[in-house]
Amino acid sequence: FILCFSLSNTYEKWFFSAIDSLVNEDFDNTRKYVRKCRQIIDRDFIALVGESYDRAYGCMVSAQQLAELEESIDYLQSKNDLKHQKDIHKMWNNKPFRR
Repeated sequence: FILCFSLSNTYEKWFFSAIDSLVNEDFDNTRKYVRKCRQIIDRDFIALVGESYDRAYGCMVSAQQLAELEESIDYLQSKNDLKHQKDIHKMWNNKPFRR
């Protein structure tokens, strides 16, 4: 699937590459791909926010998805720190959209 995006520099390419590397516990590449995603949505967000909130909403959702990917990296890298994992669980369970 990722090969379909291999020649493009799109948010989707880097987002799915980040997910793939997260699944494979390649956290350095996951962070690299998340940075590439942020560069793309930052550029798009700046252009769209001047037009309307509705146009910029997709970029805000993408930014939230990237933040959650970074939280997942943090969680997976803290395998030996059960207190930190418990704190992340608590944070996830207390998010307003989780209720």
